[in-house]
Amino acid sequence: MKDIVNGQAPMITNSSESDVPSNVRQDIAVPQPQPTGIQDFSVVADYLLRYPFFAGIEKYLQSACGLQATSTINEKNRKLWHIGRILEDLAKADASLTTEPTMIDEKEVFAFVRWMRANKIDPTTQKKYLQILGDYLSVAHKNAIVRNMKLVHKRDWPRAARKPILTIEATALQHIADTTETISGWFGEVARFVCIVYPVTGLRPTELRESKLSDLRGLVLHVSEPKGAATWGIERDVDIDEMYDGTIIRFLEARREYLQTNGFDSEYLLPYVYISDLNPKTRKNSVGPWGQPMWSKLNATIVKAS
Repeated sequence: MKDIVNGQAPMITNSSESDVPSNVRQDIAVPQPQPTGIQDFSVVADYLLRYPFFAGIEKYLQSACGLQATSTINEKNRKLWHIGRILEDLAKADASLTTEPTMIDEKEVFAFVRWMRANKIDPTTQKKYLQILGDYLSVAHKNAIVRNMKLVHKRDWPRAARKPILTIEATALQHIADTTETISGWFGEVARFVCIVYPVTGLRPTELRESKLSDLRGLVLHVSEPKGAATWGIERDVDIDEMYDGTIIRFLEARREYLQTNGFDSEYLLPYVYISDLNPKTRKNSVGPWGQPMWSKLNATIVKAS
């Protein structure tokens, strides 16, 4: 495999993973997930005939619903579109290659690996891409070529690299916690709370973000929404050091005032009131857990303050 893989990779353009599916091709309208008319259906059919790799993605991902977390399914969707665009560009540069999933063979897989190595994709990501591609081909198209190649070329197959364990010194953590005092409003209250709770509990972002108020029992936080709950995650209890008792009390008081001011009650430990309209007369606000976009905004606010 090594001699084949190290061959010259063709130049590829317009294959950034950050592109959305609408940028796959500029000369054809983008298919909608659910066509609403004859014209829309013909556009979808034309698209899928011209670019067959994408035809089975939606059905393949739907088969995983209920078994995998939504975030995992969304990640696979993004990566499959990204891989598909790369394969399309490779086929455009080399007419002997195909993107028809049932016909993809060693030649196409080797070309993809050469592209990843030529573009200095780290081995861990290479392994992940091949895993996602192999699963898609075998499950959706009964094509086990990637899995078979992994067995045959095991010695040279991309493998995950050992990542260093990064730590933050206690003084740096205290500095971050102190700077959150400069953040005002509900953002500031949540920032101060999470900058204490995350380090002392080791929770993953979603495990705290989706916690319920009933999960907090004094200085014990029950993880009711563990990462990987559908497969390997388990509910558990984590302790919060008693030295942070004042932080917990301050946050719960701020939480009560926040919800009372906005006229809501919420089961979530970290609620967020979403404003649907700036006009008070037509406004229909709602309350729920922090969504990922707002959580990212909170993170950026903390980073800027520190």
